[in-house]
Amino acid sequence: MNLLRKKDIKAICKAAGARRIEIKGNRLLGIVMDYSIIVAK
Repeated sequence: MNLLRKKDIKAICKAAGARRIEIKGNRLLGIVMDYSIIVAK
């Protein structure tokens, strides 16, 4: 599984029209397992 880079996160955030992105992952493994986008309405 590829790690999301800050640039990729910003791109996803901008594309989804979201102001914030929450990343849930396993810090021990250093792997981003799941990410959710919060879209501001």
